[in-house]
Amino acid sequence: MALTHRPHGLLLDFGGVVFETQKRPTGLRDVARHVREMLLRGGYDLSEDELARELEAGRTGLKHWKHSSSRRPYPTEIDAREVVGEFLFSRLPEGPRRLLIAEATELLATISMTMSDHIVRPGIPELLEFCKANEIPLGIVSNAHAGLAHRRILAEHGLDSYFGVQVYSDEVGIRKPHPGMIALAADALHVDVDKCWYVGDTQDRDVAAGRAAGVAGLILTRSKHTDNPPFYVRETPDAVFDDPRGLLDALINATEQMDPYSSQQPPASSPQVRVESASLPTGVPAGASSQSDPASSHQTSGSLTTNVFGSRAALLIDHGGVISTSTPNPEAVNEVAEDIASRIPLLPGDVVTASEVCEAIDSARAVHKKLKTAWNEAFLAGSRTDIPEQQPTEFWATVNEFLGVVNAAWFRAEAHDLTVRFARAKTSRTLRPGIPELFETCRENGMAIIVVSNTISGRTVRSECERHGLTIDAFVCSDEIGVRKPSAPIFEEALAIASADPKNSWFLGDKPVNDAAGARRAGIANRALIRGGSTPDNVLDNALSDGTATLVVDTPQQLSSAIIHSLAKEDHVHNV
Repeated sequence: MALTHRPHGLLLDFGGVVFETQKRPTGLRDVARHVREMLLRGGYDLSEDELARELEAGRTGLKHWKHSSSRRPYPTEIDAREVVGEFLFSRLPEGPRRLLIAEATELLATISMTMSDHIVRPGIPELLEFCKANEIPLGIVSNAHAGLAHRRILAEHGLDSYFGVQVYSDEVGIRKPHPGMIALAADALHVDVDKCWYVGDTQDRDVAAGRAAGVAGLILTRSKHTDNPPFYVRETPDAVFDDPRGLLDALINATEQMDPYSSQQPPASSPQVRVESASLPTGVPAGASSQSDPASSHQTSGSLTTNVFGSRAALLIDHGGVISTSTPNPEAVNEVAEDIASRIPLLPGDVVTASEVCEAIDSARAVHKKLKTAWNEAFLAGSRTDIPEQQPTEFWATVNEFLGVVNAAWFRAEAHDLTVRFARAKTSRTLRPGIPELFETCRENGMAIIVVSNTISGRTVRSECERHGLTIDAFVCSDEIGVRKPSAPIFEEALAIASADPKNSWFLGDKPVNDAAGARRAGIANRALIRGGSTPDNVLDNALSDGTATLVVDTPQQLSSAIIHSLAKEDHVHNV
């Protein structure tokens, strides 16, 4: 019955199905040039040739890792920081390597969109329109080290609105042939996996995953990988088409047949796959480490295991309340809520309004705020040293619970994209006067500039700084490193990126505990707090009195003067 009856859902791989990728002849060099420019801004001069060789070697190693993972029945995905730091640029000197690790998510997206052209395959526009007209839910299920790039490419081609869910391995923490990715997409669309068709282009990943998930129809659209698996694969597809036009013909023929399930009440789930998926909210099989575990994330992402610093001076600086000030933007948040309410695949009879989404987001934020307060209290009491950062999947799972468990699978799959949209909308930001002049002072004196920030979305912080025309060497963001200030590792990571000496470096923040106390724990000698943020002046003054902070300033210009004075003092000592 595999392809003889209309599916209740159609799940498509990205590369080899929706898009054909063609390597650009200059792609490797273009990426190497981009990486060189990144490193030069951070004070590291590596040749384009050296970077191209490292990237090529790293891509080869990563390819072997992918093939090895395809042999495992339930492989987990490695995160962007590990891809960059342990594969692509693993042999670079420590400072440059850590700088690239810090920028891993955006760097991988750039690599994906620079190395290859993405061409919509023949038949795809017609296929998507047919599914839309016939109310067949569509989902993307793709192994990706840069799901961000895939989302951008779909949007650029005007195809993103056709898909009810997009499931990418780097965002959900598992990779095909793990059947949980296909099951998650089916759950998100409120269809049963054993009534779905799944379409891929590889035997070792797609065919193996589809069979393990128990899909009704398993199809390959032929690409350069289809007939050359890296090893023997025992599972076989139901059909192989040269391109998606054959898939469309099969779908049209199947749609004309009677639906064998039409008189049946769909079961709630397919137990052989979804029991595991439901019991592990991060999608990691039993016995494996969760990506949301801060200790695991800190170790695998190339974070410090020993304090390896240089002699350079650096300015480490907070973002919110320091680089920029913010005002709430409820209208923009409501627009995001309306978009979420309109996009969530719902069961018949279910209704979710924008106001309900807003209330659920507010409630989830209140829960997180209580957690942050408790963590900081434990830090001050000495009972906790490293504080974990809440991951997007955890936050949106809480939102889903406050909505009444509407669609947990959809929120999990879309969590990273939703987080970026919400982070951009929640506040309107204004650049604090004097910040460009402060950065200019640092540049003139050879100081690195690293943003160290507790973030909902590091990607949003980067885009805000870019919008303000600021040049930053690197960003160390809590949602990416897995720990939040006042944990010492987040400060130590910034110092290592800059090859900076904590005794000669400065930290500028606006919170005594998160910023000054955390910087003090990391050994940073100069700890400045700035007025005008979220902390009352008297609390800042108390932090100065008890030694948590070493300076309180009213403006960035005052910090510029203090840095110049400090550097002049250091020069005098060395000259004597």
